[in-house]
Amino acid sequence: MTKCDVVIVGGGFVGYTAALALADLGFNVIILEAKKRDLTTMQQQDGRAIALAYTSCLLLKNLSVWQYLQGHASAINTVHTSQQGHFGKLHLRASEMNLDYLGQVIPAPMLGMGLAEAVQAHANIIEIAPAQLTDISLQPNTAEITYLSNSESKTITANLVFACDGTSSTLRQKFNLNTKTKDHQQQAIVANVDIAKPHENHAYERFTEQGTLALLPLKNNRMTTVLSVDNDLFGDLKARDDAAYLELLESLFGKKLGGFTNLGKRFTYPLQSLQCTDMQRERFLLLGNAVHTINPIAAQGLNLAMRDIAVLIDCIQEEGLTPKALQSYTQKVLPEHQKMLKFTDRLVSLAQTNKFKHTRSLGLLVLDNLPGAKHSLARTLAGLSEHRGKKLQAVQDAI
Repeated sequence: MTKCDVVIVGGGFVGYTAALALADLGFNVIILEAKKRDLTTMQQQDGRAIALAYTSCLLLKNLSVWQYLQGHASAINTVHTSQQGHFGKLHLRASEMNLDYLGQVIPAPMLGMGLAEAVQAHANIIEIAPAQLTDISLQPNTAEITYLSNSESKTITANLVFACDGTSSTLRQKFNLNTKTKDHQQQAIVANVDIAKPHENHAYERFTEQGTLALLPLKNNRMTTVLSVDNDLFGDLKARDDAAYLELLESLFGKKLGGFTNLGKRFTYPLQSLQCTDMQRERFLLLGNAVHTINPIAAQGLNLAMRDIAVLIDCIQEEGLTPKALQSYTQKVLPEHQKMLKFTDRLVSLAQTNKFKHTRSLGLLVLDNLPGAKHSLARTLAGLSEHRGKKLQAVQDAI
């Protein structure tokens, strides 16, 4: 039987980051991951570009991960939001926040591989993959985890277990934790494109008749396009050939960037939201998408999880690897989870209803001329909320 301080089930973005944060405190961590990953497979399966908020970048820098990521990162200096065919626009600028950037965009496979490299380099972390969890037993003084690896059953005892196994979390289901889900009846179509003019590290969000179109800056003057459309439109758009899809993107966005070429592989993702308010049991905790899956319209899902990790580390430093630390953490983060889910749900509802397009345009115009409201929204997007741990208290760029 193996012993460690913490077992993390799931080696994705959140699981790896949590492991690195715990190891940074000197704890021994074991990650159980269902699949072995390599860059080629990840690139074939995940076309997302991840928009990391300012504070998420700061956390990764403080955990010595940024050295593995900075070569793949593209800054977001300005966010433009507009309504197709209307004059109202909103501009959020890092310079108005006295920051070097609002966030950084990294292709999902490169973020995953960078975190994996940092995990492999840390002496306090062991990753076991492939590993299939078969049983978990929570006791007053310990947790016992049984898993299969290469057809051999093995057991680990630990002080705490964190479930970072995603939206369909098997551990959340095993403990029958109270969960609310919402199907937004939409699909996101994600693809990279070349642009004719420099993007100048600007990101865009545009409300259109077809759906919400987001563009995120990448290296080599490419951008990731994310078109979120209702299910009744999805089949037709998915079936279009590359030339027709590029023509659609240009018709929705216009010629501000000089036109789109060289369409990459298209990936599709169903859009839903989830919240588990009952996230903790004796020596057990849900993290990341397992506890809150958030519509990507405001790019807050992973960034909220990063802030969660920073708060969790504060609680562990105060209370140790104990159930009390998990209880304290839950009380601190639950209000922010509820607040962020309501915020994104309102944005989705506003974006989905075309009858609001005149109201949206006017609202963007008004908001752009209200410095206090703009500043508050920019702070939210940058992750500079009150919901963040001590590692995220810096207000100036540390990268």
